[in-house]
Amino acid sequence: AFQAIDEILTADHDYARQDRYYRKMLVRARQHRLDDALVISLARNLGEINRSRLANYAEAIKAYEIVARKRPDDRPTRALLTELYALEGDHQAAVKQAFSLVRLDPTDPGGYRELARRHLDAGHLDGAWCASQALVVLGQANADERRFYDEGRRHSTAQAQRSLDAGDWALLTWAGRSQAIDGVLLATHEITGPLLARTPKALGLHPRKDQLDLDAPSDLGQILKYTQQVTGVTVASAWLSPTTVGLGVADLWPPGLLVAPDMASAGFAEAAARGARALYLASVQHILASGDPDPLRARQRVLGVIAASLALVAPQLEVPAEAKLVEALGKLTAGRRADLEAAVPGLPQPLDQGVEAWFEAVEHTANRLALLVSCDLATVARLIRDEPHPLVGDPATRLRALLLFAVSPQYTELRKRLGLNVPQR
Repeated sequence: AFQAIDEILTADHDYARQDRYYRKMLVRARQHRLDDALVISLARNLGEINRSRLANYAEAIKAYEIVARKRPDDRPTRALLTELYALEGDHQAAVKQAFSLVRLDPTDPGGYRELARRHLDAGHLDGAWCASQALVVLGQANADERRFYDEGRRHSTAQAQRSLDAGDWALLTWAGRSQAIDGVLLATHEITGPLLARTPKALGLHPRKDQLDLDAPSDLGQILKYTQQVTGVTVASAWLSPTTVGLGVADLWPPGLLVAPDMASAGFAEAAARGARALYLASVQHILASGDPDPLRARQRVLGVIAASLALVAPQLEVPAEAKLVEALGKLTAGRRADLEAAVPGLPQPLDQGVEAWFEAVEHTANRLALLVSCDLATVARLIRDEPHPLVGDPATRLRALLLFAVSPQYTELRKRLGLNVPQR
């Protein structure tokens, strides 16, 4: 009966009455918790009646939001909501929906183009520039988009106005990262660092011939000094290493950097990107993961320290651990042991999956930091493709994650906070 009435009302162009019928049916379907497919069909039709027949965009939004809640990954619905919010003049909401289009498919240039358009509608010049930059990197920018990108680069600064603070790191860090694993590695690093690190000789480094003076006047030294100031991460040494690609981590104690000979002629973007990534990976809570290029051994090192920590502070769990490492951790200061005891209860379970997720978070955060410090998505994308020893993932997966971050609200907020954004005109 409903279908027959619907057909009659459509033929008579009685869309206001048709709207009322669909509205009643939708309320009834939701109240009686009928099948999602029926609810979605009714909501979608109600939205279309209000969008294209009645031009009642506010009501169309309400209907399509029901569809979006039921099917959050439905791109056509997100595209319609983007358009409808823009027609209603709610440009902030339109930007949010356009970002969802990119999130659902970071390889589709149409999503970035829509996001740039909605940012411009909202008066967000820097957000539009970030979306245009992504189009340039994807090789999909048209002449106008390329011109807008080039002009934005000329009007913005490539250097942060201050160091990162706790709020900045919260915006930058990959979501879901285990703070408990961080806590264990930080609490134990003064013991595990010297115990597990290698020597310069083991890395094929000569203490006199290969050690570099980063304080000596050089373009690379200046860029690395700037990068250390922004990130707040410093290293004790840097070493010339012909076998290294770009900048790498020296698995020493204290941790250091490995510098390829050709880095002496690197431009700002490449040196800043490589420097930011390497410094982050060389920090004391990451060196066990990044210091060994073999992914299996790197994970075994982190898991080994966590197991020894559990054996020390929670012996009732009877976690198998290396006796030598447990004995060494027994020499922790009272303060460090208290930190360890506070961190252990929050360790993820199962532990191996939690550690894998932590490796993923460290990798993606390092790439985000490289983008933030260098302000050059094309350079960081190239480095991702060429990276010989990533902590996780294939290049395509890591690049998709970076592209999404490069147009995210978190990234544009960071650029604004650090004075890196394209200024409003």
